[in-house]
Amino acid sequence: MRWAKSYSIIDHQILHGGYLHRLSHEAMVLYLFLVTVGDRDGRSFYADTNIMEILRLDDGRLEAARRELLHEGLIDYRRPYWRVNNLQRSKGNDRGHKSKGAVPAGCNETELLSDRGCDRAYAKERLKDISRILSGG
Repeated sequence: MRWAKSYSIIDHQILHGGYLHRLSHEAMVLYLFLVTVGDRDGRSFYADTNIMEILRLDDGRLEAARRELLHEGLIDYRRPYWRVNNLQRSKGNDRGHKSKGAVPAGCNETELLSDRGCDRAYAKERLKDISRILSGG
C-alpha cells in the first residue's frame, strides 16, 4: 500500500445528511473534485474550463452541478474562487448515529479542520476507541 503525502476528508454527513440521495452524478463528481483539490480550508481556484476538461462536463452540466452544490450549502463560489463548506449535522437524518462524546470537550462540531488542537484530541479519542475494540474490551 502506498501512503498519500496529502489527503482530504469527506465527512460521513454527506451520506447521513441525505446529500448523496439528492445530488446528481455531476454534482457528486464536482464535490469530490473540489474536496480533493482544495487546500486545508477547502479553498481552490480552478477555472471552469479546467474543471470541465478534467471532469468531462460541458458548460451547462458544470453550471447545473454548481447550482446544486450552492443550493445544498455544500460550497461557496465567487468566480474564480471555490470553497467547500463544513457540513452541519442533520437532526432528522442521523439514522441512529449519536455524536454524544464524539467531539472532544471545548471543540465545536462545526469547527474548521485547520483547528489542529481539536483534530489531534479527536484523533486520540478515536484511537483509544479502536484499541479498546481490538483488544476485546
